[in-house]
Amino acid sequence: MNKKIAYVNFAKIITESPVGVQEQERLNKVKEILVAAELAAQQIYTSMSEEDIQRNRAVDIANINQSWQIEQQNARSISLKTIVDEVENYRKDKNLDMILNGEIVVSAESKFDVSEEIIERLKEVCIEYGEMPGFTVNQNLVEGKTNDVTSLS
Repeated sequence: MNKKIAYVNFAKIITESPVGVQEQERLNKVKEILVAAELAAQQIYTSMSEEDIQRNRAVDIANINQSWQIEQQNARSISLKTIVDEVENYRKDKNLDMILNGEIVVSAESKFDVSEEIIERLKEVCIEYGEMPGFTVNQNLVEGKTNDVTSLS
């Protein structure tokens, strides 16, 4: 019984396909929002005491960093799902039994690497990453005021 097997290099596909470009474009836009949030926070800090600035800055930096990590993970997850879906479509179209992740392939001839074909198939794919995130900067967190916030999106 002959098995028809191929493998893909996910790192290569991410870096060389339009999927990686779209992911980076998304992350650049998210970064712009987060940088704008930091700049808005800096403006708000000018009217605070040094102690309040330190407390608010710590909270805002933690929130910005957490938002950045979440957005990076979300974008990568959507990108990988898009690639996996295309790999599965390729497998079905070519009547292959399985396609392995190249990272776990110990030894194989390069002719079994179908990464270039997957990259070619992804050229027409446009990924929808969802709405851009909003971000809220605390203005008077130390005083417990919740109605003094600046929202950015």
